[in-house]
Amino acid sequence: MRGLTLRCRSVPPSKFIARQAIGKNGKNRRELRLRAYKTADGDVLTADEEGRLEVWGDQKMEEALEKLIRAGETKAEPPSEVESAVLAIEQESLRNPQGDVLSLLDGQWTLFFSTATGVFKYVPVKEYAEVDSSKGSFNIGSEVGFVKFHIPGSFDWKGEENLMTFRFLKIETDVLGFKFEFELAKKDKFYTFFYVDENIACIRSKGKGITLMCRS
Repeated sequence: MRGLTLRCRSVPPSKFIARQAIGKNGKNRRELRLRAYKTADGDVLTADEEGRLEVWGDQKMEEALEKLIRAGETKAEPPSEVESAVLAIEQESLRNPQGDVLSLLDGQWTLFFSTATGVFKYVPVKEYAEVDSSKGSFNIGSEVGFVKFHIPGSFDWKGEENLMTFRFLKIETDVLGFKFEFELAKKDKFYTFFYVDENIACIRSKGKGITLMCRS
């Protein structure tokens, strides 16, 4: 994918969506618009995501990847530009899939950017993920001041889609050496890894936007 130029042509559309628009008479009217861009998990981009993608235009994929690497290292890249870059990579991945990326995921990663909350884009605390494909384990950890969290989980993998179906088992908490443990309801979550290399992992979370990880 490096060195390729992205041209934001629409992929085969999947849905019509309705949006509110203001008519000339000042009244709301319903307007049908064709959402042209798909996401890695088969849904469609939101209107806001479409706008971010169009801003990227014809810039090269190499530039997009370099921006993500800088963002992971410094958290200084403008969040809107990071989101535009990763959406461009997602569209390129739909045209030129990587193949099975599970072997690239093994090891520890730092979660640094997410559009899931709508509040923060850069993850404001130290948070990491650890993948062990031989054991089928996917663990999350974070530190907030003197409180540490460890959330062990397991996953299943569908290589043709780079889809991770995972569930967390419990939360282990350490507060100044005092340890607590809480069981969690086993509810499946879904991550589609649409681009992974030795530095960056780009993820589409089912129904919850995009997450970025860099190597720890």
